[in-house]
Amino acid sequence: MNPNSVFNSLSGEQVLSESDCESTITSENSTITTSSANFFNSDDLILLDKTDSEFLTIKKKFLSNLGALANSVNEFTIHKNSFQSFMGQVKIQSFKLFSLATAKKKNPSSSSGNVQYAWFGSTKHGVEQIISHGFSQFDCSDDPDKKYGSGVYLLPEKHPLGSVALANRKDENGFKHVVLCRVVLGNMEEIRSGSQQFCPSSVEFDSGADNLLCPKKYTVWSTSMNFQILPEYVVSFKAPDSLDVTASAVARPTSPWMSFTSLIRELSKHLTPLQMALIKKQYKDFKERKITRQDMIQVVRRTAGDGMLSGVIKSFYRGMNLTNLNAVVDLGSGDFS
Repeated sequence: MNPNSVFNSLSGEQVLSESDCESTITSENSTITTSSANFFNSDDLILLDKTDSEFLTIKKKFLSNLGALANSVNEFTIHKNSFQSFMGQVKIQSFKLFSLATAKKKNPSSSSGNVQYAWFGSTKHGVEQIISHGFSQFDCSDDPDKKYGSGVYLLPEKHPLGSVALANRKDENGFKHVVLCRVVLGNMEEIRSGSQQFCPSSVEFDSGADNLLCPKKYTVWSTSMNFQILPEYVVSFKAPDSLDVTASAVARPTSPWMSFTSLIRELSKHLTPLQMALIKKQYKDFKERKITRQDMIQVVRRTAGDGMLSGVIKSFYRGMNLTNLNAVVDLGSGDFS
């Protein structure tokens, strides 16, 4: 395997290379226990040693994004998908080809189709089925908060808490399980709450998100889920039952999500036509992946001003007759919820 492990970084876009076609059983900086300690009925899953650099990186990423709830998590275990079986090799080859095809559909000179890391919560049996056979229609319907189209829901790398809520069934040893996957997101389209959509709305889109500015949920359509999602690591942990309730409450807030299209509509009541034309052009360029999300956010902030943005968002919440107006408006990161 390439000394620069496939798991180079858990943030930002993941760049595929020839090494992605190879088995990920070993690396120069990895110490992997060859026995899965009877955790899973799968020859492809290999237990990572707790001193391994990959183990420490994933554990830190997972726990750091749980905030104060991280203190409730214990007996942390991570298995790595080695892809050593024949079907495992088929999956990783298919994933790479799909990523390349997605990239070249938009830009013939590109080699990566906007590949990101994301979390998926499941049961022990569900994990075994995903590793052995891939995702299925059962994985499309496990989310009790099914509101953003018909597909597999995954949580962005920085939002594992929702996956904790979905991993709400302990196995016989008291462990819960979440899968860290690489996902070819390609060109995302916004999927609104309550959508019954089950495939891309047009050929230019490859996946969906609840919000294009700050996605908290990705939707991968069932028509391509096993080409588009590559399960790489399984995080298993023990936590008190109280974490389920807290995670569910945080993962499914009662406050409505203000999409960027709603923000544009509200800003149009206060800004000049010339200012709105600039913002709409930036949004169009962002959707077409001509500029980054942060670039667009900075233009919106400079054009409207943080004071107006904050006021518009609060006004939007009042218009929804909400009693709790203490939502955090993180203008620095572009979180307009």
